[in-house]
Amino acid sequence: MGTPSFNAALYECAMNCALLRQHRRCKEYFGGIACEECRYNVKKYIDADPRRLELFMMQAESRADRLDHAAKLHRPFFVIGIVFCLLAAWVIWNGKRERQVRANEQQSVVEVSKLPNDTPYVAPVGQTDVVNTLHRVTKVMKDNTDVNGDGLSNCIDAAVTFYKFFPDKSKVIIIRNYNTTTGMNHLFNGVLLDGVWRAIEPQAFYAGKSSYFMKDVWGAQYDSSHNVDSTERYKMYAK
Repeated sequence: MGTPSFNAALYECAMNCALLRQHRRCKEYFGGIACEECRYNVKKYIDADPRRLELFMMQAESRADRLDHAAKLHRPFFVIGIVFCLLAAWVIWNGKRERQVRANEQQSVVEVSKLPNDTPYVAPVGQTDVVNTLHRVTKVMKDNTDVNGDGLSNCIDAAVTFYKFFPDKSKVIIIRNYNTTTGMNHLFNGVLLDGVWRAIEPQAFYAGKSSYFMKDVWGAQYDSSHNVDSTERYKMYAK
């Protein structure tokens, strides 16, 4: 057997990190202080754009979640086969993606999804853009605006409107969270605040909430591990 490639080793490290947190053997979110000394922290082995690194970890966590479900339904040897298939597919896909990124570097988009759990606190100076945008979203939602023509005025319209009005498109994304365990199927936004991506509920002011962070608004129903960056799918409606 040949020596494993660097990409394969890096992905195995990311999967170990994701599985440890998936099984609650590690209670930290990725990027926390405790990660600095952890052997499974991929940041120790590569010097990458933090946004691409977050996307990389999101993919590992998503696959770890699927593997965990498979383990409950199938025999162990079948799961092992899935792991090797996924690893081979990822190595091939990653090589193609790296070439594509280099070829389209000037046209790259925000590549972020995994957000840390939010904790309640009073909004400090520096979040004026968030507050101003939420007020504009409230005015639009009061008019029952339907941005995507589905006949409804709901979270899709709020998230797209927030993305449309937020002044710095490099610091805002549209996120979907679909979680059958808690019953959440919701669209909201992520905003880069002081170097950290925070999950924002765009309907917070419209609903009369005192806080606009997802964890504050939704509590235990919101599990950030199910966040998926859906900006490319929905930003077309931000006209």
